[in-house]
Amino acid sequence: MGNTKILIDENLPRRLVSQLAACFIESAHVSEKSLLKNSDRKIWQYAKENNFTILTKDNDFTELSKLFGCPPKVIRLKCGNQTTVNLAKIMIAKLEIIINFLEAEELCYLEIE
Repeated sequence: MGNTKILIDENLPRRLVSQLAACFIESAHVSEKSLLKNSDRKIWQYAKENNFTILTKDNDFTELSKLFGCPPKVIRLKCGNQTTVNLAKIMIAKLEIIINFLEAEELCYLEIE
């Protein structure tokens, strides 16, 4: 599978890391990488330099992806406010789509509703 490292943005719960552990080789929350309260550009650069895909609810990363291309890839959750368990269920339900996205070199961002 392509890039399976997921960097979870600060607008998503830190507990999502453990919920996604079974699906992704490595998941990390921005807080674990000392990136809390950093600009989207700094998070973007960190993800690029460390081969992470960004998981976010923030449209700004989608816009950065449109502007600069990838890496990093961006997965944007457009599912409103959800519990951590529900967010994990949404990701797991879309796992095949996510894997195909991660393996497709020409695709830079994916929106999940």
